[in-house]
Amino acid sequence: MKNIIKIVALLLTAAIVSGCRSTKNVAYLQGVENLTDAQLQRSAQPYSAKIKPNDMLRIIVSGAEDPDTYMPFNLLTSVPYNENATQANVSLQSYLVDTRGTIDFPVMGKLYVVNSTTDQVKQMITEKLKDYLKADLVVTVRFVNYKISVLGEVNQPGVYTVPDEKISILQALSLAGDLTLYGRRDVVKILREESDGHKTITTLNLNDRNLIFSPFYYLRQGDVVYVEPNKTKAKGAGVGAATNIVFSVVSVVIGVASLIVTVAK
Repeated sequence: MKNIIKIVALLLTAAIVSGCRSTKNVAYLQGVENLTDAQLQRSAQPYSAKIKPNDMLRIIVSGAEDPDTYMPFNLLTSVPYNENATQANVSLQSYLVDTRGTIDFPVMGKLYVVNSTTDQVKQMITEKLKDYLKADLVVTVRFVNYKISVLGEVNQPGVYTVPDEKISILQALSLAGDLTLYGRRDVVKILREESDGHKTITTLNLNDRNLIFSPFYYLRQGDVVYVEPNKTKAKGAGVGAATNIVFSVVSVVIGVASLIVTVAK
C-alpha cells in the first residue's frame, strides 16, 4: 500500500514539474521587466528599410503647378477597361529595381537606388528635378512589395504585406496568429537575402529578453520566418496537452489505488 502511495506522489510531482516547465518554455521575453532604463535605451533601433534588387517602388511627382507639368515624370500606363473599350484606365506603374541596383526614371534615365532608403531616394530625385521644375515639389517614394513570409508552427502561415515598411518579429508572429502549441519558442529561424544575393539564416529565442537587442528583431522585406516544431508535438511545447494527459493518468492511478484500499479493508 505504501508503494502505491509513493507512485501516486511521484506522478503528481511529475505533473506539477511538467506544468512549470511548460510555462517557462512559453513566456516571451522572460525577465524583460527587470531591464534598466539604460539597457532599454540600447534597444532603440532606428530602422529604415534599404532598397534591394527586385524591389518594386512607386514614385509619384506632384506639386502646386498644373498636373500636366508633372506628367513626364510619372510612369503611367493605360489599361483598357475591356477588349472593346474605347477608353482606358490610366494608373501609375511601379519601378522594378534591376540586378544592377538601378531604376529607369522618366527623363532622367538610370538612377542607382539599391542600399538607399525611400527617404534618400526621395531627396535625390527632388534635387535632380530642380533642373526641370520649379520649387514646391512633392516626391513620394514607397515600397510596393514590402512583404514577409511566416511558416512552420504558427496558426495562420502565409505571406503578409507590411504597409508601413517596418515590422518586428513579434508583430509578424502576431499577424500569423501566434505560435501553435507545438512551436518551439526558442527556435525561430529568419532566412534573409542581402542586396548582393548572399543568404543568411539566424535563430532567435523568443523566451530571451535580449531578443529586443537583436539586429534581426526588425524584419526586412522578403524575410522568411520559420517556427521549428517540437520533436514530439504533444510533449515539446507542452502547454496543457501533455499536462492534461499526465493528470488523467494520475486520476486513474488514484482511482485504482482507492479501489484497492477499499477492497483491502
